[in-house]
Amino acid sequence: MTNVVIALIALIVGFAVAYSIKGGKGRKRDRENELHKQQVEQKISEGVERERILKEKYAQLETATKSQVDELTRRIEKLNADAKKSQIVISSDCEVPETTSKLMKKIKDLEEEVDEYSDDLASLKKKLASAKEENSTLNSSITQAQAENSKLKNELGTLTSALSEKAKALELTNASIEFIQKILSAPEVSDEDIQDRYSAIDEIVSIVRGELLNNIEEITEDDKEKYFGAPLTKWSIISKKQWISGKTSIALVGDFSAGKTSIVNRILSQDNPNVPLLPVNTQATTAIPTYISGGAAVNNASYQFVTPNDELKRIDEETFKKVSKQLLDNIKGVSSLIKYFVMSYANPNLKDISILDTPGFSSNDNEDAKRTIEVINECDALLWVHDVNVSTLNKTSVDLIKKHLNKPLYIIINKVDTKSPKEVEQTEAKIRKTLSDEGIKVVQVIRFSRDMSIDTIMTPILTVGGSRGKDSYWASLMGYIRRQYTDTKKELGKCKSEAKQYERKHGDCTNEFIDAMKELQRNCEDANNLIRYNDGGWFGSKRFELSPENYDKFLVHLNNVFNSPEKLANIYDRSNEAQDAHTRATLGIEIYGILSRTAESIIQRLTALHKRIEQ
Repeated sequence: MTNVVIALIALIVGFAVAYSIKGGKGRKRDRENELHKQQVEQKISEGVERERILKEKYAQLETATKSQVDELTRRIEKLNADAKKSQIVISSDCEVPETTSKLMKKIKDLEEEVDEYSDDLASLKKKLASAKEENSTLNSSITQAQAENSKLKNELGTLTSALSEKAKALELTNASIEFIQKILSAPEVSDEDIQDRYSAIDEIVSIVRGELLNNIEEITEDDKEKYFGAPLTKWSIISKKQWISGKTSIALVGDFSAGKTSIVNRILSQDNPNVPLLPVNTQATTAIPTYISGGAAVNNASYQFVTPNDELKRIDEETFKKVSKQLLDNIKGVSSLIKYFVMSYANPNLKDISILDTPGFSSNDNEDAKRTIEVINECDALLWVHDVNVSTLNKTSVDLIKKHLNKPLYIIINKVDTKSPKEVEQTEAKIRKTLSDEGIKVVQVIRFSRDMSIDTIMTPILTVGGSRGKDSYWASLMGYIRRQYTDTKKELGKCKSEAKQYERKHGDCTNEFIDAMKELQRNCEDANNLIRYNDGGWFGSKRFELSPENYDKFLVHLNNVFNSPEKLANIYDRSNEAQDAHTRATLGIEIYGILSRTAESIIQRLTALHKRIEQ
């Protein structure tokens, strides 16, 4: 029994020591502690069972012995009674019959056996008391071990929880790193048609800022900025973006649960059940602004993103679907990599419109707001989806719109079927007042619910497209070039007319000069003919003589001769002026001829390049 107790104590001590050791072998230690506990509990159970068996054996022995003693006592009393009747007294020193002697011996033996069992019972009781004491100590050790085990389990739970959080953080970090790697290694779109489009657009910009600008004789600073500055740059950027070029592009924003996603899907389907809806989860489209545009892919969508430098790069669907608010929050400066996503898929309702799905303005993340407001201004209009159950607009959103938005604003009050007409009126009045107080103009407030026709929203959208025009800058530029061409043609015609006019004037001056020279010659000859030479005879002096009757005539001719140089000089000056004007007109013909031919060539080339873009 002592060995058993020692073994139990050793097990308890071992168990306690095992539980007192803390280290990196938590799970193994728990299993060992649990095994030790089970072994100790088994030993205690075995000791209790042995105690029970001994008690049962003692009780049975005590009962049997008592029964035998009672039986012998009864017999002795009977013998004494019989002996008394026979006047025989049985005593210890008298002789008794053999049967009685045997019974007495048996009683003595039983009494001795009872004494032995009593001694054994006393010994067992001492051992049982000792075992109980040991058991109490063991229970105390077990309780202490259990408390320690509970403490260790709590610590293990805390460590496990912390480890789980760290594992999640590590998983998010790994996902962030993988996402950044995918974005950084994303290839630029190298589709042949897209490259041809980009090439045509770049060539147009080169022609406009090169040949066309140099071909314009005079240009105002306003026209230079309007047709050759920032608007041309913006046109080239937008023209490279097929998802908005030539389309009505609308941006949708809305607070959480405003019903924006359902409206987007209704616009995509036009309530036609056969048209596929947005084939991506909404988590991706709410993290970064995402254009949804029509594409050629029938079964699969294509995914691209635009960098802040307006480069178009391609990514796979798996990378696109990994985008989440949590992932982006773990990446600092994502705006330096991604401006917005472009997702395109086959949808006939996206032929003339492009939808921009945005995170909205209600986020506390300034980067979210910056990404959203910047890309919204590339669109033609903003559709703000507002839940009728929310009393008024978000002030942060209103402030951002007031400060940054320069596009037409439409308010969609959604879920109007959940309120009474009077309550809807009150909500609209509050919205209008809030925006009016901030100086924000609203084109239209649209009341909408899931039971209403999608035309309620589409009609204003189509109006946006009609008022905007599909290529206003291009139309304006070509109008400007054609006006320049027309003006050049007019100047060319004017120069040709002036050249003919001054050519005639120069010819007239030449003829007039000749006539004046002839007249001078006649006056000289006529004056000379009026003078007679007198040789004086034999006795007179030689001299020229003018008769009195020819004197007046001579004076007239002489006066004409005196006036001829001035007349000839005037004729000469007018001839030179006509010659110079003719030279200028001829030069103008050459210049405006070149300008006209260049403008005509530019118009033809730009038209051909624009057709390549539209194909």
